[in-house]
Amino acid sequence: MEHTPPEVPVSGQSTVHGFRIVTVDTSVPGAGYGHLDETALERLRTALTGEPTAHGTVVVLHHPPVPSPTLLHEALRLQNPEDLAEVLDGSDVRVVLGGHQHHHAVGSLGGIPVLVAPGVANDTDVVGPYDEESAHVAAGALIVDVAPDGSVWSTPVRVPQPDADPLAFALDAETVARIAEQAGPR
Repeated sequence: MEHTPPEVPVSGQSTVHGFRIVTVDTSVPGAGYGHLDETALERLRTALTGEPTAHGTVVVLHHPPVPSPTLLHEALRLQNPEDLAEVLDGSDVRVVLGGHQHHHAVGSLGGIPVLVAPGVANDTDVVGPYDEESAHVAAGALIVDVAPDGSVWSTPVRVPQPDADPLAFALDAETVARIAEQAGPR
């Protein structure tokens, strides 16, 4: 495995099933907050003005460019979202994906959806006092779908803990089909 020093930007670009995926490095060596320097912004600008893809672009970054529900995470988010918004304006970007805050969040930047994934190690308590920070032992993920027409939807996935999360109910396939037929459109 190759070691990359923290001052070397981690960025990339690939095309998957007609979508351009652009990874943008928002890290600041030695800091917890995110910032897009001119090099990262120019890389993104160049990627977005490159050859068009069939279904548009997905931008992936670590530090979310949207407001945060806790004081600590507000200090740790992307500090210059307006610079990102300027580069994205008029582009084919369908969605911006972020993380870092260990809770699921949805917002927008310049009209483009922003989805923030939950944490894989813990889940930030976002209903506690704004100026305090706590997290529960939990794991989760975010499944993001982007349709060829640009429609975006996401499904937060919380990994249950067998010893702490008792099952509320379990319906077999036959029961689900019966309920869906009775309660669904006719």
